[in-house]
Amino acid sequence: MILTKAILTLLPGQYDPKPYSMIQRGLEGDNSLLIYMEIYSLILFVLAAVLLLAFIVSWKLSGRVMHPPRSKVRLPEAEKAAIRRLGDPKQGFGLDFKEVAFQTDDNLTITGWYIPAATSGHKVLIAVPGGRANRKTFLPFLQSWHEAGINALVIDPRASGKSDDDGFGLTLGLRESRDVHAAVKWLQENYPESSIGAIGFSQGASSVLQAAATNTSLKAIGLMSTGYDLEQLFRFGMPWLPGPLRALTVRMLLWRHGQSLWSAIALAYRPIVAAPKLTQPVLFIQGDEDKIVPAESARTLFERIGSNDKTFWLIEGLAHTMPVNQEPTESLRRISEFFSSRL
Repeated sequence: MILTKAILTLLPGQYDPKPYSMIQRGLEGDNSLLIYMEIYSLILFVLAAVLLLAFIVSWKLSGRVMHPPRSKVRLPEAEKAAIRRLGDPKQGFGLDFKEVAFQTDDNLTITGWYIPAATSGHKVLIAVPGGRANRKTFLPFLQSWHEAGINALVIDPRASGKSDDDGFGLTLGLRESRDVHAAVKWLQENYPESSIGAIGFSQGASSVLQAAATNTSLKAIGLMSTGYDLEQLFRFGMPWLPGPLRALTVRMLLWRHGQSLWSAIALAYRPIVAAPKLTQPVLFIQGDEDKIVPAESARTLFERIGSNDKTFWLIEGLAHTMPVNQEPTESLRRISEFFSSRL
């Protein structure tokens, strides 16, 4: 009865104990109704406690996805070694380059390198790194693109490298796609004859996909190691998380990314929703040993892509890393030939 009274005091309006006292006096010989009320109150209390706990857990988990500890964001040793060795385009390959900076539609400054091709031409490739990574992860590709006559604009997405941070952390392509749109706009303003493509890795690939779904100025795209659905990625990466809590965490993550509550609940933002809108040629590269984006997730996303000109390359033994780290010659050749023929 004490619990029932406590819960009644939390209800809207001022609690009047008289009705409760009248029921109690009227049932002095039969307290079954009071017992039922007590059980009902206890159930409500437990349900509220469970919902509160689920909210707290999903808030914490979504926060770790948005702002992973720096110590947890590790590049494979091969990538780190290449970055240390190459430094920048000039130091690594003797390529001329210039530092660039431009604004997004939400007033962030995005930085990057612009590397002219060996021969004058209008083909330009925007390169977008994965979450927490910066432009240097694309250094191993630059010589190949340079020799193939492809100019390159390699950017630091928001919250990485020298670019501004909007405070949302990693949004898995939702907000980072604005950086791709801004890069396209910068190229059109500074190199108006450009034929523009884009390539991205992991979160960068999701950013490219989202941008290409609405930006017809992107004539061809490359996607490396990206999946179709946040909940599926959580299921693969956090198999210990119960299904209902996983669903809540995904929606919490989308809401904290800046989506409306309804859009988050309805899972309006998913790469697999944008994929059918793609009409550009698409090169999709995936590793069968990827422990972050499972190969079946990538294959499902690929099959939903609307373009009639699409290629899926599954690399045996490749984990969640750039293909150039395992298949350097073949990956450089395939990527350069794809964009040379499509731009």
